[in-house]
Amino acid sequence: MAQSVLTQEELIERAGRGDEAAFEALYRETAPRLFAIALRMTGQHAAAEDVLHEAYVAVWRSAARFDPRRGSARAWLGTILRRKAIDRLRASPWLERAVDAEALPAPAAAVVERSDEAALSLRQCLERLAPESFRAIWLCALYGFSYRELSDRLSEPVPTLKSRVRRGLLALRKCLDG
Repeated sequence: MAQSVLTQEELIERAGRGDEAAFEALYRETAPRLFAIALRMTGQHAAAEDVLHEAYVAVWRSAARFDPRRGSARAWLGTILRRKAIDRLRASPWLERAVDAEALPAPAAAVVERSDEAALSLRQCLERLAPESFRAIWLCALYGFSYRELSDRLSEPVPTLKSRVRRGLLALRKCLDG
């Protein structure tokens, strides 16, 4: 079977067994999208490159523990990358997150990469959220802002933001389950 016809899940499984060619194929297939996320989160090209490198080191080291029953390869890779980016941002106070809280995408534009049923459902549920809840959830989930950082950026009290995020997430869960 040629490398190009393997799924990302199969590539991760092979990488977990030490297959460097599978890991290289996984990198070629997924790095552009992950780099774009890292760049969006860090706002700096060099920092995004570092985050991407750290993420793929973690992927190589933990590929044997990947379980496709718990989620897709894409989600797993994205989670690793986001954690590395958040770690980088929190460890580097000089690294300003390039985000304008007032210029965030509309909920419908927030889920543009996919057009399957799950993405459509998520898009519809995001559109139902109050704009303030969407903004707080988006900044926490995508950019990794802590509640204190959100409070500073949005000039709102931490308890208000915590409540807003919690209510928004509960509304999303109810909408997606319903």
